[in-house]
Amino acid sequence: KTCAEPNPNLLFLKAPTKVRKGATVKVRVFEYDTAGKRSPVEGAKVKGAGALTDARGYTTLKIKGKTKLVARQAGLVPSNRVYVQVKKNGKHRK
Repeated sequence: KTCAEPNPNLLFLKAPTKVRKGATVKVRVFEYDTAGKRSPVEGAKVKGAGALTDARGYTTLKIKGKTKLVARQAGLVPSNRVYVQVKKNGKHRK
């Protein structure tokens, strides 16, 4: 049996996992096609970001506390989840 529809490409979110409270961080979203080729994604929405990703796959967001980030774009499989922890006074805070 063959599938009439192609498999959707997968999104991948690259973001720091430990930051200072209130830090503004740059994150990047890529897509992987069915051959494994990686390319930046323009127009993806990252939970918590104020803007969509640019042509190079970047957007910025402010981290106010422990949060879970995920990127989404219509027609693509949502990204991996990145759990961001907040450091207080240079120490990791759980």
